[in-house]
Amino acid sequence: MLDSTARIDPTERDGKRYDMGTGRTLNKKPRTRPVKGTGDKRRREKTQVKRLIKLGMDPAAVAKLQSDEVREKLRQPKKIVRTVAK
Repeated sequence: MLDSTARIDPTERDGKRYDMGTGRTLNKKPRTRPVKGTGDKRRREKTQVKRLIKLGMDPAAVAKLQSDEVREKLRQPKKIVRTVAK
């Protein structure tokens, strides 16, 4: 039994020390790593399209591409330059 005069430390339980402020609240996913926004995504896609046009692709052809196709083409920029040069 506990002695009535013994003081219990609130930061100690089961022989382990628990500090304040390190609970679940600070470890939840959106707080530790912010979610990407739609505005940022739109801006990234816009700059990727501009990069394709700078590499020499036709703006009309770039406008018809899906966003994943644009990213796929930007992975190999030398290939784009070679196909445009022909």
